[in-house]
Parts: sequence; C-alpha cells; structure tokens
Amino acid sequence: MTRILRVLPLLLVLASLPLSAQVHYKIGKLTFKNPGPYDQAGLEATTGLRAGLPLDETILQQADQKLMDTGLFEDAQATLNGNVSSVTVTFTLTPVAPEKLLPVRFDNLVWWSPEELTAAIRQSVPLFHGSLPEAGNLGDAVEAALQSLLTAKGIAEPKVIHETAEPTAASPIRSITFALASPEVQLHSVSLRSTTLDPKLEASLIGRPYNEASLVSALLTSWRNGGYLGASLTNITRTPTASANVIHVDFAASVQPGDIYHVASIHFAGTGVFSADAFSKAATLKPGDLASQKALAETLAPIHAAYHAQGYMNAAVLATPTLDTTAHTAAYEVTVTPGAQFTLRSVHPNGLNPQQAAAFQTVWKLHPGDLYNPDAIESFLLHNIAVPPFKGMSALYKATAEPDTNQVDLVINFSGTPIR
Repeated sequence: MTRILRVLPLLLVLASLPLSAQVHYKIGKLTFKNPGPYDQAGLEATTGLRAGLPLDETILQQADQKLMDTGLFEDAQATLNGNVSSVTVTFTLTPVAPEKLLPVRFDNLVWWSPEELTAAIRQSVPLFHGSLPEAGNLGDAVEAALQSLLTAKGIAEPKVIHETAEPTAASPIRSITFALASPEVQLHSVSLRSTTLDPKLEASLIGRPYNEASLVSALLTSWRNGGYLGASLTNITRTPTASANVIHVDFAASVQPGDIYHVASIHFAGTGVFSADAFSKAATLKPGDLASQKALAETLAPIHAAYHAQGYMNAAVLATPTLDTTAHTAAYEVTVTPGAQFTLRSVHPNGLNPQQAAAFQTVWKLHPGDLYNPDAIESFLLHNIAVPPFKGMSALYKATAEPDTNQVDLVINFSGTPIR
C-alpha cells in the first residue's frame, strides 16, 4: 500500500510565545476540531500527545505527520493558544470522505468473526473502524496487529498480507482484503447439516486454499440458481487444526433457504458503452422467470463483454433486487461501475517453440497500446489451444495491472507437448 508522507506548515497562534525545538512547553488541553468518526482517545494515541506532556516544535510536527501518515485525513493543522505552562493545542482536521475509504475483508482468519477482529485490531490501531484508505500506513499497522493476534493463538511465524481487490460481478465494491499467507490455510472438510452435499462439489472444495466468501458462494449456488434469493448459511462453525505448515479447517453450517422468487422486472437505463435497447434485445431473463443467479449472470454477460472490449477490465455490473416478500418477486435495477480504462503494455507468451511463437503472433490480435480486453486471452485459448500447433498443450496466464498508469502486462505460460 502506498504511503503518504506530508509535513504541513503549522499555524501557530502565539503572539509573544515562539515555539522552539529547544524550549519545552506543557500541554494544558488537547482538542480535535472536525474529527469525523474518530474519537479523542484514538486521535491522542495516534499523535502521541495528551494533556500534561511537554511540547516543542519538533514534537508538534511529528504529531501532525502521524495523523497525515494514516491516510485518513486530507489536512491536519495545529493551532496553539495559552502560556508556557498550559498550552491549548487544537488540531483542525479534514477527514477523507467516507466514499474514498475501502471496506476491509478478512479472508481466512478463521479463529475470529469479522466483528471480533475489528474490535481486537482497534486495541492497537485505535483509528481503525472497519475501512481503510488506499494510501497511508494503517494497512501495515493492521497487518502487524493481526500477526500479533495469530502469534498469541500459537501460530508460528504468521505472515499476513493485504491487497486491494478490484470490483467483480460477484463483489462489485472495491475492498482491501487481509489474509494469512503463511502458514497456508486449507479446507479440510465441509458439511451442511440436514442437507446432502453434492459429492462432486465437495471434492472440488476439499484441499483448496480457504476463502470463506468463495466457499459460501459455492455452497449456496444450487439454491440461488433455483430462485432462493435469500438463501444463507447459519450456525457456521470453523474448526482449525494446525498440521506441519498447514492450517486445516473443518467447516460446518446449516442452510436457511428462504422462499423462491420470480422476476418482476429487470431494468437497465443504458450507458454510452451499452444501450438500454441492446440490453433489452440481449436479455435472456424475463419477467415471470425464476430469479436464478445463473440466468441473471447470463443476462448481464453482454454488458460485461462490451465494457471489457473498451478496456474497462474491472467493470462491475450490479443488478440490485428490490424484493416483494409478499408476492415473492424481485425487481432488478442494473447499474455499472466501469472503473479505469486500461491499455495493454506488454504480452509475453512463454514455453513456445519457434513455430508456435510465430503462430501465436499471427493469431493473437491484442497488441501493446491497444485497449486491454480481459476476455481476449479466454477467446484465444478457446479457439486455438485444441488445434495445431498448440494442440495438447495447456496454458496459465496472469494479467498484472498497474493502477498508476492504467496499463496491463500479460504473461501466458504454455506447457505440455504439442500433438501434431
């Protein structure tokens, strides 16, 4: 996470009392104007200042810098009034707008609920309220707090990481995710009380890295595809067991399916990228149909494709349902959060012989400088991986986006022996 370091000029209202790094004064009162959601105790703990402590220019500048380093404030200026033995220090703050803060999610920290983690983190990061700015040092502070909590749990040498998760169709809000990277956390077993779990689904989940959001989504897919829009898991238990360098998690829950819903309406106002008329013609989900999650995703797919083709690799298409709990219908309002427009900076196909490399250059249509389309690689593999000269090979790819320049570096790793 980028760290902002700023030292702002301090507004010193001491007509005849110059503030000096050599002369110490005593804080009589410390106040914070326009603190936003941040309380006095948390702000004092962050600045390191409180009534009764000595003060000089260096100490005051350091306190101001500590506030700015958090990334939670657009501005922080100190005003001083009083005398040598009792100075009133007033910080006038401009908090970052709430919409610029990203919600925090905890991926695989199975020992605690999100509410418990937030409360525990605040013991050492008092300005943490469950969301973070993209800039500043609070992300690192939360990492350190989580590592301390894990060490206290007996986890040897835990390594916590955090990263910004771009919006997707399943999660349309950008967020900052914290996860235990080492030791690895894996799903050991999964069971749904009073319900038979599909053996194929169970086999696909066991032994995989533990990600609760993905796990819950997978377990509820069949219900939500069947129109049970309110389906949820209740009475969740997570039982972690350490073994060598792996944390094994046994997951159990009960399914609360709720009621079956049908579509009342689905409305999209249209944008400059995809019109309302085009959506109406392409939509496969119609009023009266079962409110199926799968059918909804298919109806939204053309909007995704249109935005992807224009370089909006993180475009999030959201269909917000308004539920009529009496009629058991859902009225969907479709909106798009496009995100930034990206171009391709480089593409690196690895593992190809000269003939394959030449063929790749012929059939690959996306070149540096072009708008980046995340669907391009899937389309390439769909149409080429099963035919010569790539037949018999497999491919894994990684697209790395640079948010500062809105450029993407694409690496495609081919492996296997081609079949002639």
